[in-house]
Amino acid sequence: MINFVKKKDKDDKETRKEPKMAKQKINGERNIKLSKTVVQRIVSWSIIGLILLSLLFNVIFFSKYNSISSNVEAQQSEIEKELTQVEENEIHSSDKVIFYTEQFLREYINISADEEKRASQNEKLQTYFYDGFDVNELYNINDFNGSRTLKDMNYVERSVDENKIIDIIFEVTYDITSTPNLSDDDKAKMESEIKSKVEDDDDIDDDDVDDEVQKRLNKQIEEQTSTQEHTTLIRVPIMAVNSGYAVIDNPNEVDTELYANVKEDDVVEREYKGEEMTQSEISELDTTLNDFFTAYGQDDENVRLISNFDGGLGNKKLVEYDVLNAFSFNENDQSKVTAIVDVQYQDENTNLITTHNYTVTLLYYDGRYIVDDIK
Repeated sequence: MINFVKKKDKDDKETRKEPKMAKQKINGERNIKLSKTVVQRIVSWSIIGLILLSLLFNVIFFSKYNSISSNVEAQQSEIEKELTQVEENEIHSSDKVIFYTEQFLREYINISADEEKRASQNEKLQTYFYDGFDVNELYNINDFNGSRTLKDMNYVERSVDENKIIDIIFEVTYDITSTPNLSDDDKAKMESEIKSKVEDDDDIDDDDVDDEVQKRLNKQIEEQTSTQEHTTLIRVPIMAVNSGYAVIDNPNEVDTELYANVKEDDVVEREYKGEEMTQSEISELDTTLNDFFTAYGQDDENVRLISNFDGGLGNKKLVEYDVLNAFSFNENDQSKVTAIVDVQYQDENTNLITTHNYTVTLLYYDGRYIVDDIK
């Protein structure tokens, strides 16, 4: 019995150890509370990281946006610059400046013998220049007894320098009519001599004496008047302003080499593709060429039968032609010939005979040659 009780006490002691285990569970709950703190820290740092990452993305976005915006502005500026350049090129290359220069030269070249008309011409000239330009510096006509008259002018060339100044050159032909430089005393002396002769003329009525004197005086002065023709090249400096033009300085005569001294050996000959034909082969073209040039000169219906043309010159009679050279070649599986021909035509209205040089392309078709092109 005593041993049994002791064993029970032993079991009770073992049962009493359970509260210690309960303490361990409590200690475990304290460890979980510590883990929540760590989690909170992790979440906080994560949020801070997201905020920093968001700020970084914003910085990158604005950086790229500013870069793109700068590129767009640069491209837009470049486009506007190119458009401005195109507009400037258009106004500098426009044929309007040629017309403008022609109108200016008409006012500039023509000088009237009448003093009042000269003053009016100066006023018109002023409209072509910039404000402040003194047109009296163009020429001194105070001692010029006579007139200058434009006869003809032809456009030669246009150039634009680095300052965007347009130089227009025209070949101008004009007449200068010079009258004798007579003083008032000279005119009075001439008039007195003429009047004396008129009054001695019994065929002239007294009422007609003054008119006759003036008529003879004018005629005598005209007999002393001389006219000379001049041809020169004149350069006009012009500036483009918005959509208009202004002459910015005095026009000047220039020497431009239009007529070159070229020797025969220096002449560059045209090159033609194909194989050069013999005289025997060229003679096979005679029938077609003769018929074509005859019809081409007269502009008759045969032109359409032997060529790809609808018409010709008209009123031109064929005198003769000479084939200088010919070349045969294949093009698009067709046999063709290029012939260089001198042709003499006589104008039926004036009988004038002129020589023309033609480059004729013939096409071999259906056993015969037809004219495909002529230049």
